[in-house]
Amino acid sequence: MIQAAILEPDAPGISYALFRVELLGTVPTERSVARAINAWHHGYDVPAFTRMAALAHAWLGEASDAYQAFNTLIRDGRNPENAAWATSWLARLEKGVPQDELLTAMRGENPAPHRFKSWTSDGR
Repeated sequence: MIQAAILEPDAPGISYALFRVELLGTVPTERSVARAINAWHHGYDVPAFTRMAALAHAWLGEASDAYQAFNTLIRDGRNPENAAWATSWLARLEKGVPQDELLTAMRGENPAPHRFKSWTSDGR
């Protein structure tokens, strides 16, 4: 995976995977959290990347960027589950969420929720 990151540093899947691995250890560094955000910037159409970037921005204390990522999910009419998740998180963040809860949420994120639908899916 490290070699893949060297060869293709902006590949969203690689950035996301490296971040997920780094989450297994201790508290992630800002550099490792930036990988989650990078995955979203280069793979913006993947809901798992958007969810993680929203949490990552919140963990870093970047409120406006977190708000943008959460609202991306809220405005996605094809995925009401993600919209409800993002709406719930925005409400929680307005009240204040400790960093350890955000870290727990990032560690608990499922990279491919079982009801994931590709944008190419026609619903059949």
